[in-house]
Amino acid sequence: IVCSSAVSACTAGFQWMWALHVLCGMLQWNIEPNDHTFSAAISACERSQQWWRSLQILCDMQDSGVEPDVTICSASISACGRSHWEHALLLFGDMEALSVVPNVISYSAAITACEESQQNTHVF
Repeated sequence: IVCSSAVSACTAGFQWMWALHVLCGMLQWNIEPNDHTFSAAISACERSQQWWRSLQILCDMQDSGVEPDVTICSASISACGRSHWEHALLLFGDMEALSVVPNVISYSAAITACEESQQNTHVF
């Protein structure tokens, strides 16, 4: 709980590097991060425009046996944003394979990525 709180605090302070440092430390010390820890780390990357790191965390999360939920997928889609709309749409499409049902936030994040990148032809 303490480590998850530390990652959340880093997220709130726009300190993505510290959030990832705590997460990596947890993995090295065999402290199992939960979905809240991973979600906070992804949000830290999203806020700091570190889209590729959010996707890496998503992979690390699955490797750790923690299944992503709609909040985590939506945050990762948002992290890809306008400059990497292709990745946003790929992740949106992968949600079904992850057994995650998209919600209004997921759809909004994917649509926003397309609109901001002027890829309106790809919008659902």
